[in-house]
Amino acid sequence: DDIAYILDHFAGVERDEIRLLDEYRMKRLILERYDAMHEAECAGHSYRTVLDPPPAHPSVAHDRATAPESYLWPS
Repeated sequence: DDIAYILDHFAGVERDEIRLLDEYRMKRLILERYDAMHEAECAGHSYRTVLDPPPAHPSVAHDRATAPESYLWPS
């Protein structure tokens, strides 16, 4: 419910997606992932991402000193 509430405050995204896709797709997809994570936790399993390819292990990521500038979060 908290995530749905937060997503309802992205009125511009919601309006554009409904106009272009006939649904608020971002909200649906995010809530589906939260439900899947909750179901995995309740079943005692690890959540398995649907990302393809899956995220890389942090050990292979750029460190801040060598990361391209576009990858860095503002300080």
